Amino acid sequence: AALDGAQPMPQRVHCALEALEKRMDAPRAECAIFSEAVLGLCVQDESEARRALAWARRQLDARAAKAFRELEAAAIADGCPIFLSSGYRSYERQKYLFVEMIQDNLALGCTYEEAYTNTKSLRNVPGTSEHQTGLAADILSVNYLEMDEGFADTKEGKWLKENAARFGFILRYPKDKEAITGTKFEPWHYRYVGVEDATKIMEQGLCLEEYLGMTS
Repeated sequence: AALDGAQPMPQRVHCALEALEKRMDAPRAECAIFSEAVLGLCVQDESEARRALAWARRQLDARAAKAFRELEAAAIADGCPIFLSSGYRSYERQKYLFVEMIQDNLALGCTYEEAYTNTKSLRNVPGTSEHQTGLAADILSVNYLEMDEGFADTKEGKWLKENAARFGFILRYPKDKEAITGTKFEPWHYRYVGVEDATKIMEQGLCLEEYLGMTS
C-alpha cells in the first residue's frame, strides 16, 4: 500500500526490483522486513528502485521482526511513516564499517589514535555491536533520512520515543545516559527487549545498563 500522495510504482521499477532481488541472497524468511510503505513510495528510476530494495531487505531476530512490523504499522496509521534503516549486521559487515570510518577520520588529518577514538564513540567495536544479535533496529522516517540528533525533533522521532515500548523496543542510547552507555545520543537506535521490560525501562527513564545493574 502506497503512502498518501504517493504514485504507483512504475512497472519497469517493479521489474528492476525483481531482477535485483533475484541477484541477492535470500534472507531468513522469519527475519525479513518488507516495508510496503517504503516500496510504495514514488520511485523514479532503477537507482531509486535499488535504494528502495536496500531499505526493504533488512533482517531482524524473528521476535523483533514480528514486533517491528506491528510498530511500523501503528506508526504509519498515526501518520508517522517509519522504516527499518538497519537491522542485523554480520561481524564482517561491522568490521568493514568500523575500518571505513577510521579511514575517513585519517583522511581528515586525525592521528590513528584520534581516528580510532572518534570511531569508537560512534560505532561499536566489531563483535560487540547489538546489531549482530538481530535485536537492534535503526529506525528512520521516509521524511527524514539522516542518522543524526535532528531525528529526535521529528514527528516520527517523538512518536517512537513515546510508543516504542508498547511493542517491546527501547531507546538504546538516550541523550542523558552517555556516560553510562559509552555511546553518544542516537535517537534512531532502538533495541528489542520485550514489552514488559521495555515498559519498565522507558517509564523509569533508564538505559539498559542501569536496568540490568551493570553501572559501575
